[in-house]
Amino acid sequence: VSIIASGSLMSLLEVYKEKLGADYLIGSKPIIENDRIVSISEKEYSGDDFKVRDLKAILSQLNIPLESLVAVGDSPADKGIFSLAVKSIAINPKGDIEKHADYVIESDLSRAIPILRGLMDNNETTREIREFKNH
Repeated sequence: VSIIASGSLMSLLEVYKEKLGADYLIGSKPIIENDRIVSISEKEYSGDDFKVRDLKAILSQLNIPLESLVAVGDSPADKGIFSLAVKSIAINPKGDIEKHADYVIESDLSRAIPILRGLMDNNETTREIREFKNH
């Protein structure tokens, strides 16, 4: 199961979902009127730590234990999901998120693939949680 969790707009995340074959999305839902964004505020998210809350809800629905969660992220906004995950990977980290990661990848994103495969091979119940951010 793959979940893209981001502060980005859901419409943008839908593109990533299609291209990457992700199963679920977590993102911002701004108020749109006449094809224009008129508001993006905290109320358009499910809460302060919307990624964690929405992620827990999806995993609970699917009966996937938190112990099988692997998180991939790049910013301090990912600290919550890193703290839930059994393993975490910081890719091109910003804002000291690497201090909370088990693995750090600075430039070559393809280096995450063998790490994820190794984690999945070592634990058949491991599920992949992909975190993509656009800043």
